[in-house]
Amino acid sequence: MIGRYLDLTTAHLGARETRGAAHQLQGSGPRVITHEHGLWVHVSQEPAEAFEAEAAHLRESFPHLLAALRLARALGPDVFWLNFDADGERREELPVHDW
Repeated sequence: MIGRYLDLTTAHLGARETRGAAHQLQGSGPRVITHEHGLWVHVSQEPAEAFEAEAAHLRESFPHLLAALRLARALGPDVFWLNFDADGERREELPVHDW
């Protein structure tokens, strides 16, 4: 199966969430893979109820990541990854943070 990814600027996460996701979510949230300019984050394909239960721990510490994951899920079931990159796309639906 070939899936799509959503390319977003790291400014949608802000510095704290970008650094924190790379270290704090290993094994306790979505799969996160760091790269030179940001992060790849896996988008769960679980049904909505299971996703919300899985994402409950993100609400407090990673609210902007959770918003981006919800946006990716809303774009369709073939969006499997988020690529947060310094030069990624800015989306009106998501807040932008200065670094």
